[in-house]
Amino acid sequence: NITEDMSGKEIKEILSSYLKLSKEIIKQLKTEDDGILLNGEKAYVIKKVSKGDFLEINIKESFKDNIPPSDIPIDILYEDEDILAVNKPRSMPTHPSLNHYTDTLANGVMYYYKDLPFTFRAITRLDRDTSGIVLIAKNILSAHLLGVEMKNKRIKKNYVAVVNGKLTDNKGIIS
Repeated sequence: NITEDMSGKEIKEILSSYLKLSKEIIKQLKTEDDGILLNGEKAYVIKKVSKGDFLEINIKESFKDNIPPSDIPIDILYEDEDILAVNKPRSMPTHPSLNHYTDTLANGVMYYYKDLPFTFRAITRLDRDTSGIVLIAKNILSAHLLGVEMKNKRIKKNYVAVVNGKLTDNKGIIS
């Protein structure tokens, strides 16, 4: 819904400044017949909006993931229509690589969504031997928005280590 502060601005400014959409997503929206609708009608990005207008965007997904699903149990901590938060165990790679093609978190997530079109988009990643939360975007828009949050350092990671023995200093580097 267009608010007073958006009134008089072009749609492209609403999409980039308010919704933080990338140029690539905006370009894709412009090519679709129903990509950008203003009050239910097709609209061009140079169209100015008014208070009370309803701007609708429809982003088409393209699913092209070649990660094979594997029946690996995954520990889901949170899920909604945009994100999936999974507790990755240690000794499990986040996504396939040499010598780890079917035993990764990505394979387990692909199995979880085996009956749905899905692309694995890890926003946060952890090394194979590190356990913890991996945040996965469930669509292209949430991937973009979460990517912006990561880039701007608004998604933070905290690491906790278990050590054996007594540390002599209150801070330092352990190598």
